[in-house]
Parts: sequence; C-alpha cells; structure tokens
Amino acid sequence: MKPLVQQGFLVIKRINWFADRPADQPVPQKDPTIPLSHDLILEAYSGFEGRAWPHAKTLDVVGLVEGLMPHTQMGTLETYVSDVSKICPVSVLYCQVGATGPLPMRLSGKVNFAGFDFGVFDPIEDSFSVVFNEVIYGNLPGMGWLAKRLNHCLLLKTLEDIELVASTRQCLQNEGADLERMEGDEKPVPVAMYRTTTL
Repeated sequence: MKPLVQQGFLVIKRINWFADRPADQPVPQKDPTIPLSHDLILEAYSGFEGRAWPHAKTLDVVGLVEGLMPHTQMGTLETYVSDVSKICPVSVLYCQVGATGPLPMRLSGKVNFAGFDFGVFDPIEDSFSVVFNEVIYGNLPGMGWLAKRLNHCLLLKTLEDIELVASTRQCLQNEGADLERMEGDEKPVPVAMYRTTTL
C-alpha cells in the first residue's frame, strides 16, 4: 500500500463566489452541472475547496503539520473551531492525502468517510479541487458529465472514479481544452475526505 503523504483535520470556510464576490469583480458566468442551488451545493459538498483555517492568524492556530491538524492536537482543534465559529461558519473535515481507499482509523468514532476529492491539495497556499471547479462548476460538457459519478456529499465514490476523471481531463487537455493548468510540481492527487461527528 502506498504510504500516506499527509493526514489530519482541516477546517474550511466555504466561499460562495457568486454571493460573496467583491463589488468590483463580475459574478462568474457559471451554472452547476447538477440541479442544486449554489447554497445547497456548498452545504452538501464535503471536499477541500474553500478557505483553509480562516482567521488563523487572528486566532493564533498552532500545531499544524503540512497544513493539517494531527488528531493528537484535538484540544487545540476544538478551541480553534469554537472560536472561529463565532466569526464565520466552517466545516471540519479529516483528510487522508494519497489514500488508496477508506482506511481503518483510531478516529472511527469521530469521523465518517464521505468520499474522494481530487485536485491540487495545499492548505497552506491554495488548493484547487478538480471535482468542485471542473466537474460541478465546469464549463466543458466533457467534464460535466462526470457529475453523475458523485455521491450525496458531491465527492467521488471510488478510486476508479478518480482514474476516470483524471484520464478524461488529460484527454481534454491534449485536445487543447481550457482547463486549469497545474504549475511546477503541482499534480492532482486523490484525497479521502471524512466528515466529523463530534465537532
């Protein structure tokens, strides 16, 4: 089994780019490929797209390892979530980057497997979810049809689904499709996502 690159808790503020966009920026002309409103999509989606660790500098979050909070730092996590929730609504997730499937964990009583996200995962700088930006909100029918592979958490169900998304995306890029270009060492990876049950 391929070793995990990183794993831990991630706190995300969901951004509705349609409703929360600065006044001097135009509203994106994008419609979702699934029959849900933007608000319902943000409510259901359990992936890593969004603003990681909002207000972290203000709240002095410590103990992050490669942008994630280890499960051994539960006290720090609970304090941060309690404080930041007074400022803005957040989602608390557990991530396993590079996972080859849902893995048994000592945290099994606190998290439930939600599905796989796929994209460039970098909670320190900026992440880019292919699932969110190119499948759910993509302008290309060649990617949009993959929305039928999503589960109720708007994530991919299996690693085979990820392989299908990756191969479809590569074929479209080879044909010159206008998709996000990954720079430098950036490479889309599967990320197993878990919803928390106790925070």
